[in-house]
Amino acid sequence: MHKLYCYVDETGQDTKGALFLVALVITGDERETLRRVLADCERRSGKIIKKWTNTTLEQKKIYLQEVLQTKLFQGRIFYRSFSHTTEYLNCTLEAIVQGIAKQAIFNYKVTVVIDSLGKREGKIIGTRLRRRGVRVEKVRGIPHRSDEFIRLADAMAGFVRDYLEGKSYAGNLYQQAIQSGVMTQL
Repeated sequence: MHKLYCYVDETGQDTKGALFLVALVITGDERETLRRVLADCERRSGKIIKKWTNTTLEQKKIYLQEVLQTKLFQGRIFYRSFSHTTEYLNCTLEAIVQGIAKQAIFNYKVTVVIDSLGKREGKIIGTRLRRRGVRVEKVRGIPHRSDEFIRLADAMAGFVRDYLEGKSYAGNLYQQAIQSGVMTQL
């Protein structure tokens, strides 16, 4: 049985449907190695446990460059953007299903970890994912600051949103992320 972990964060509810973006980080056996790498990236950049919106521009650039230069992240980070919808739960489910389909092999179980998700919502998401054929072991929420992978998903959601909104720092880094295979658009 292959064990997967899917970390999820989103952004865009404040746009009232104009833009909604879901970012995923999917890991397997290499999870603890990647966790140590992320902790080092956070420390070296000065980002540490800050949310993306509270990170300085210089910290953002250094953090992204550190992550993008780490080959271990190739094929691990995904995002999906949506427009003209406020069906946030359905959008999140769709992104999770598509991301796991990119990573899953025949015999797998996945734990889905979503930023600040309540127990009730976790049960709903778990049921809906199973109905869509995802082999979910469990769905749980954790506070943003408590996990390197949730912070990475938050950073990638914020970064892609910055790119889509035309922020000048994001253009070249976005192209590097896509071309290197570290980030994949679903």
